[in-house]
Amino acid sequence: MFALRNSVLSNHGRRGFITIVNQAEVAYRQFLGMNRVRLEPGIRICLPYLHQIDRVDMRERCIQISKMNGFTSDNVPVSVSGALFFRVTDAEKACFSVRNYITAVSNVGESTSRSVIGKFPYDKIISQRNEINTELVKTIENSIDQWGVACTRFEITDFGPQNKEVAHHLEKQMEAERRRRENELNTQANIRTAEGERDATKLEADAAFYQVKLEADSKAYAIDQNAEALARQIETIKKSTGDSARALDFILEMERQKNLNAIATNNQSAVYFVDPRNMYPMQRHINMQHSASAEKIDSNQMVS
Repeated sequence: MFALRNSVLSNHGRRGFITIVNQAEVAYRQFLGMNRVRLEPGIRICLPYLHQIDRVDMRERCIQISKMNGFTSDNVPVSVSGALFFRVTDAEKACFSVRNYITAVSNVGESTSRSVIGKFPYDKIISQRNEINTELVKTIENSIDQWGVACTRFEITDFGPQNKEVAHHLEKQMEAERRRRENELNTQANIRTAEGERDATKLEADAAFYQVKLEADSKAYAIDQNAEALARQIETIKKSTGDSARALDFILEMERQKNLNAIATNNQSAVYFVDPRNMYPMQRHINMQHSASAEKIDSNQMVS
């Protein structure tokens, strides 16, 4: 059995009566260019000059696309290298709808790469390769699906300018762009800081205004309550005495006594004159030290 297999493999390049279809392969046998038959993996009969065998590898394969020149959307000459991964989904279409599906897929991959690269600017290709790869897979898939081949993925392995002069110019341009973005970020930060300070000042002013308003409202409320209490007190005394004038005199006397009590507990050196017609005593502050010094000066003058 092993001798038979080795004999068949040794005569694989020549016509023989027996052919072997390997695993992960699909073969089609034609009789005089027609009546094609699908051959599954195993040992199959192949008559010389009468049968023609076409094999299709169903495994995922990779095509290297190297050093392909193109232009970006901002007219930058670049060189692109990539890897195109594909697999056959319909072996019959891959055999009979195109002469050589591997060469066709390679050509479609190169032309599609140029067209897709030309849709994007240089900076976006550098920073967003995944998006470019996804766009390439979709575009290639639409082109090779009719051949029974599916594009599984595309990876850009190398991307850059074509020569040193273009690379030096791009470095200067990217440096200027980085400086512009840095200045823009600093400006935005300064604007946010100024807006924050403005909002803080406004909030502080609003808080101060609200506090003053609350104090004024509380004082007005206290005055109103005191006035209402005084009015109720006068009305009560008036009902008891039957005379409004006597009620007012009683209220004035009570307030006068209250003020005199406050004066008595005060530590300040002052002289008060009580006016019977006024509720509040008239105050005349006298500085005792100044008075003593003035008396001393007068005594000295009299001695002299």
